[in-house]
Amino acid sequence: MLNIPAYLLANPQYYDYIRTLEFKANSIVEIIEGSGQLIRTYTRGKYKLQPTAHQSLTHFQLYDMGEYDPYSKEKILDITDYPVYLIQEKGVFAFKQEVVWKIENADEHPCLLYNSRYLFSYKLTDLQILRNDEDFNESLDIYYSHEDCQTMTIGNLKKLGITTLN
Repeated sequence: MLNIPAYLLANPQYYDYIRTLEFKANSIVEIIEGSGQLIRTYTRGKYKLQPTAHQSLTHFQLYDMGEYDPYSKEKILDITDYPVYLIQEKGVFAFKQEVVWKIENADEHPCLLYNSRYLFSYKLTDLQILRNDEDFNESLDIYYSHEDCQTMTIGNLKKLGITTLN
């Protein structure tokens, strides 16, 4: 189950890309998307946790949602209430971080290491399909918790016997 408050990131290894889900303790949810140094979408509303029988599954009902101009924060449109499902998968998920500077020693390249990830969907059936698909690739529907992130070099990952996903 997801611990609240939670700040989740998709594709955290990219320096010029942002896609986040933030579940705040006061039942506010914010979803931000952008790339190329530009925030393109800002969605905000409220969430309600729905009980589930499974430890790894979190079900939220999102309501009072709206899309807002990411800079002026003026409301652009109302969004219909909808459910969100997150399944936590435990494991070792390491990424070579995208950098804009030259790294002389390849073993010094910065990396991000996570011990779990969250599969995200608007439909529970989609998550079940994703989990059972052996050819499943990384996509925008996978998030990593900011609180779970460890930074280290690729050299340190190698010493631990860990290879990166990218």
